[in-house]
Formats: sequence, C-alpha cells, structure tokens
Amino acid sequence: MSTLKERHYWSQLRAALTAGQWLSSSPAKAPNGSPLPWSELFRKFNKHCRGFADVAQVASSTQALAVLLAASSKSKNEDQDEWVPESKEGMYAMELGEECILPAERKKAGIEGYEALKQLESANFDTLNFALAYYAYALGNPSECLAHLAKVPDTAHIQNHIPLPSTLRASTLQVPSSSSSSTSASSSIVSTDSAATATPSVTPSATISIAEIKDGRAWAMAETIRSLCLQGAL
Repeated sequence: MSTLKERHYWSQLRAALTAGQWLSSSPAKAPNGSPLPWSELFRKFNKHCRGFADVAQVASSTQALAVLLAASSKSKNEDQDEWVPESKEGMYAMELGEECILPAERKKAGIEGYEALKQLESANFDTLNFALAYYAYALGNPSECLAHLAKVPDTAHIQNHIPLPSTLRASTLQVPSSSSSSTSASSSIVSTDSAATATPSVTPSATISIAEIKDGRAWAMAETIRSLCLQGAL
C-alpha cells in the first residue's frame, strides 16, 4: 500500500516538471508546506518512492539540461525564474532555434549528463528516450536524437500518449494508488488500454487541470510536443 508521502512526492515531482520553472529555488513543497529546492525534491522522491531511482534521474537530468540551456539564453525573465528565447516567428512559434543548442563552453556538462542517462537505456521507457533525444539535440547530434525518438512508438501521434481519464494505465510517472505501490517502468507517457478504439483529444494547455498534472497527462503532453519539435527541426 502506498503512503501519503509517496503519493505526495509523485505529485510534486510531476507538478514541478510540468511547471517547467527550471531555475526556481523552490519548485515543490513538503507535506507541511515548506518549500523544497530541486535537489531536495529528488532526494525526498527517492526516499519515499522506493524503486524509482531511474525516474528521479531522468527528471533530474531533464532539469539540469534545461538549466544549462537557460544559462545560455540571451533573454531571461529574472522575476519569474524562467527564460524566454528570442523568436522571429512570434511569441508562440514552435520552431526550435539556437536556444536549444548548447554552446561550446557548456557542452562538457551536457555530455556528462547525456552519458549518465545512457547508463539507464536498458530500462527502455518513453521518458528516457525523450530525454536522451533532448540531450542529443542540445549537443548537436541530430542522428542520435532521431535514433532515440525512433524507439518511441508513434511519437507523432500525440493522442496516443495522452489518455482518457477512464482508461488510465499505471506508468512510471503515474501516482501510485492507495491499493498498490507498484507501477510499471515501461513508459512514462501514460497510455490507454483501448488505444485502438479510443481517440483522446488533445487538451489545450490553457485548460489543463490539476488532475491532469497529478496523473501525468500534462507532463506527457509537454514531453510529446517537445519531441515533435525536435523531430521537425531535423
């Protein structure tokens, strides 16, 4: 049976990832409401969510790469702890630019993170391959980026990665239920049991609910859209 702290830190991890405030000094909270930095969030997650160290490592690596990219960005919003890349195509353009490529002085740190993630490749779940593709693109390795994305079935079919609430299936980034603390490590993108017959719609980001953040659908959408952008840029 999962504990309250286990469910709490699953929710906090996924809420922090979905928010994407990579430079924030307190992206999460403890059960008593005290703020937690990223490092403490990962430590607490590993402590209370036993058996999912690989999930924490992928999340930590994703945050680390985002920080490296943010530090290299020409435009950063200090008040909101987020970076805003310049774009000639408009504020909501999805075309990737130089903001997703690490400069030479930051590639050493990027390579270290990339190599550490490769040690987890045997787990072979979607979030890992999405993160590996993110690193490969940032390091200027387009062929490796595409190779990682090729390991994720139907990457372009975003609806396959976003489940209907009534057909959610356990995954590495789904909060364990009170009846069981065991979740499958096969995929962080929550999928449906009836993908062949159901066609979930893509929820607009402006209407994402707290429930969708907690059950992993919001982060699944973010990972999928990011990966589609990587594919489209190559």
